Amino acid sequence: GPRRMEHSFPPNGPAAVGMKLQHPHATLWLCEMDLTMTTPGALKAYSTATGKLRGAWPFPLEGGCNDVALDPQGNVYATDTYLGVIRRLKAGGSQLEAWASDPAFMAPPGWPGLNGIVFDSGAIYVSKYDSGQLFRIDVLANGSAGAITALTLDAPIGMPDGIVALSTGVLLVVDNDNGKFYRVDLSGDTGHVTLLATGLDNPTTVALHDGDAFIVESQFDHFFEGGFLMRRIALDGLDQVRDQVGAPLELHVDVGVALARLVAVGDEPVVEPDRRQPQADDD
Repeated sequence: GPRRMEHSFPPNGPAAVGMKLQHPHATLWLCEMDLTMTTPGALKAYSTATGKLRGAWPFPLEGGCNDVALDPQGNVYATDTYLGVIRRLKAGGSQLEAWASDPAFMAPPGWPGLNGIVFDSGAIYVSKYDSGQLFRIDVLANGSAGAITALTLDAPIGMPDGIVALSTGVLLVVDNDNGKFYRVDLSGDTGHVTLLATGLDNPTTVALHDGDAFIVESQFDHFFEGGFLMRRIALDGLDQVRDQVGAPLELHVDVGVALARLVAVGDEPVVEPDRRQPQADDD
């Protein structure tokens, strides 16, 4: 069917800076952050069927919820980018807890630190934006955090933002400031870095679908101009650097408060008013 994008949040509120979809529960988990740092950010959960808020778990005012990961048991992990903490909401729980912290997680004042996060093979992996590091945090049998290891990479990954697990022991990482896209093959405490694409405009996150990687470009310098882009990159046979990543899907966003729906018609997307019928929440 046609590709669609729907606005679910008012454009003048806090920013949604990281999210994960929990398919079995039809729940969208997201990190909400006030970029002015005047109101606390939060981990939030929304129904994907209705858009109804299912829960909110505030972060400290001086902290910042940056990205979200889920493990197979349904536990939710979120990076606190300014306080150097990985926070966890247990499956079925009601309290957000400080799950893992380390002095190495801290960034200089005013700098974002911990950023992208993903679960893979019994461990949590996080990127650290200011230092260009990847960390592995073992998940013990009782669910608590185990050893924290700074991985040794054979090439720099710039200022890493979002990460995703392509397969067991293989991570994909976007480099925000340098506009690059990497593959990291893990082996013990080391990682082999392969550059997959360049020329991206402040990429912030990556998701996988049908063998392709979809990369969101934040394009902060175009924030008030519209015309935001999302790139699709085929992952099969990516053995060489790709300076040309193919024609992006260009999303011209209506920034009005009213809910809008974006429908791609050929190569020209058009904005239509939302005509969805109210649905009963399934929770």
